[in-house]
Order: sequence, then C-alpha cells, then structure tokens
Amino acid sequence: MLSPLYRFPRYYLWALRWLHGENYHRRYRTMAGLVQSGETVLEPGCGPAALAGYLSHKVDYRGFDANPRFIAYALKKNRRV
Repeated sequence: MLSPLYRFPRYYLWALRWLHGENYHRRYRTMAGLVQSGETVLEPGCGPAALAGYLSHKVDYRGFDANPRFIAYALKKNRRV
C-alpha cells in the first residue's frame, strides 16, 4: 500500500511546500532561471512535474516518473510527462 503522500499528488506537493517553507519557490525559480528559451529539460523522477510550472512556455519540458498517479496528475496540468 502506498503512503498517502504518494497516492495523492496534491498532498505530496503540500508536504514539500511545508517541509521546504520559503525555499520551495526559491529553489524552483532558481532551477528554472538556469534554462534558456528553446532549450529542453529532461527531469527523471519528476513526481507531479512541479518544475514545469516554473519554466517558460518556450522551454521544452519532459519528465518521467514511476508513479502513475503523479503522471496522471501532471498530464491533467498539461505537462509533458
């Protein structure tokens, strides 16, 4: 049986935000700032693809994860996973 954090992607994201506090958004903005327009980002173990939400629409994002619930969640958010 999966932990509730891995069964429900929203709980997972909430837990990450709670754990990392103010650094959560800063970390993703910093990573997104390293990527130039037109580049491709490949994120292994992307979870619910939170990084994709911080990237420019001119960046080709591709993520993959072993958890089908995370993939389904990311697909609903129009992420390329």
